Amino acid sequence: MQGLDWQGGCAWLASVTEDGNFLRYRSGFGPAKAEMKAQGLAPELLTGSGDVAGMVRLPHGLRAGMKVTPMADDQ
Repeated sequence: MQGLDWQGGCAWLASVTEDGNFLRYRSGFGPAKAEMKAQGLAPELLTGSGDVAGMVRLPHGLRAGMKVTPMADDQ
């Protein structure tokens, strides 16, 4: 399950894993993109830059079972 929120120019994405862990991600999805690229995310999902592209890309990676590290202050 994923949720998207845009507040004051800051993008947030929340997800609950199959085992019940709550994950939250904040704007600045570059490190997440690099992690998913290293794990083999489809090249067509790696196009684009910025928060909107990151908020589209991140759920695809999470649904594919990729491990994406939440930002330390958002865990």
